[in-house]
Amino acid sequence: MKLFETLEAMKQEGDKDLTAIDVASKNVVTVQSSDSVHRASEILKSTGYSQLPVLRGEVPVGSISERDIFDMLRQGYTMDQMKVTSVVKVMNESFPIVSDSTPITLVTMLMSDSNAVLVAQKGRIVGLITNADMLKLI
Repeated sequence: MKLFETLEAMKQEGDKDLTAIDVASKNVVTVQSSDSVHRASEILKSTGYSQLPVLRGEVPVGSISERDIFDMLRQGYTMDQMKVTSVVKVMNESFPIVSDSTPITLVTMLMSDSNAVLVAQKGRIVGLITNADMLKLI
């Protein structure tokens, strides 16, 4: 509720409406769908992120999270198996994609069903918005 109140207060103060690109983290860390789950795990560890967009080339095709990897371990996968299992076999749906000019109020609505939103400019991914990015607004 506090987030919506903050957004509304900013709007009433005459500030320009925030857009997706204003809030997005610009250096998007990704993993390729052909990479191993072990590689994705290493990227998650080294960056401190809990989730990553999965790309095929430059096209978003899914997402992978710490939870997905932990689920594999709970299902009995060994580290050796994770080194040869590709991300494409365990990834979830891709994060929603919005235009860089999408109003942030619309992004907040999308995030009620997704952990993150990708931001595109002319068809190219230029940013990522997570819950942590949204909390910075408060």
